[in-house]
Amino acid sequence: MTGRMCVTCEQGRWMACTISNCDARSSSGENLITHLCCCCLCCRSWDLSRAHKMLLGTLQWRLETRPQEIVWAQVEQEAETGKTFVSPYPDKEGRPVVVMRPRNQNTRDEKEQVMFLIYCLEHASR
Repeated sequence: MTGRMCVTCEQGRWMACTISNCDARSSSGENLITHLCCCCLCCRSWDLSRAHKMLLGTLQWRLETRPQEIVWAQVEQEAETGKTFVSPYPDKEGRPVVVMRPRNQNTRDEKEQVMFLIYCLEHASR
């Protein structure tokens, strides 16, 4: 996240409680949860109840989908035409850019297409 954030005491306690109670930690899981807490607060205009609901939905989705476990071998066939890829050049603020070329779409399996998109987004955010 860019810019400077000011977190109130109540929001800080919520973040600390969320981080300490989260079971979805990996070796870098605490950083992920901290980042998700900040993103949820910012996206929901610093409203704790709305941010909490968003965070729970995000964590539930990550537990069900497990984007961190998608490997290249699972999406290699979707990637052959170069329809979606992470650009080697970041945007002006240094963020990764995911390029999509719909004209190169040539597969029919929607589940595989979504898995490939998740793979690209997950790897772009690392």
